[in-house]
Amino acid sequence: MFIKTAKDNKVLLSVYFTVILTGIIFLSISTKIPFQIYINSYANDQLDSFFLIVTKIAEGWGTVPILIYFLIKDWKKALFIGICYGVTAIIAVLLKNYTFGYNHRPFAIPELNTLETYHWIKNYKMPTSLSFPSGHTTTAFTFAIVLSLLNKNKWFSIIFIVIATLVGLSRTILSFHFLIDVVAGTIIGGVTSFILFVILKNRLDLSK
Repeated sequence: MFIKTAKDNKVLLSVYFTVILTGIIFLSISTKIPFQIYINSYANDQLDSFFLIVTKIAEGWGTVPILIYFLIKDWKKALFIGICYGVTAIIAVLLKNYTFGYNHRPFAIPELNTLETYHWIKNYKMPTSLSFPSGHTTTAFTFAIVLSLLNKNKWFSIIFIVIATLVGLSRTILSFHFLIDVVAGTIIGGVTSFILFVILKNRLDLSK
């Protein structure tokens, strides 16, 4: 079942693992603070405005309409989406609060906060704690993988993964998270959702 599902979703998995591999490569060539300074060198007020919109895709106004749509169209698929959303959110919350709760966000790092050339969002209250993993990225990739698996046109998975990747990128560009937080969210959201699909595909008749 697992192998067949993987073969049926080659486009999705190819793009998804390319994103993960790219993140891991960047993690391997630079430590988190120097890389954060590097990516922040591209930040500006215009990008802030754009990515503040992008990052909200992984919040209620972006996810709730999807759930409502599937509730109307097919309650079993809506149930599956809800399960994936709930499970991945619980994993992220548990890791944030009980395993890696000591991990600070960029704004709480003196090396960044005192750097004169570092760009911060203007007139915005920056979060400081519970950095790992990125909850927004976890949610974005949960929905990207789920929507890709449920869609008969597998080429749409490229669009879903690109959108999720932009959400993840927004978390670093806006200095809400470090890259390692985003990569972790990418893995948690995607891998967990794929495994749940394999387990529940026949039980919920998700292939129709």
